Amino acid sequence: MRGLIYVMITVTVSGMFTLILVVLWDRRTTLAPVVKTTRELETRTEKLELAIKEKAGQDPELKTALRHAGLL
Repeated sequence: MRGLIYVMITVTVSGMFTLILVVLWDRRTTLAPVVKTTRELETRTEKLELAIKEKAGQDPELKTALRHAGLL
């Protein structure tokens, strides 16, 4: 009888441990594309901001608008 109880406890603990590992693995694989997309968007935003600031050096109206928006 004790052997059966030990087996049941071992199976339950192993199952819980496996479930935790699967949840962690799934979360990491789910977040990977989001992290990649966020990095791409940050890079693109930096490039766009640089281009707008360069154009603002030539266009006084754009320069004023960027100053009011707090970007310069």
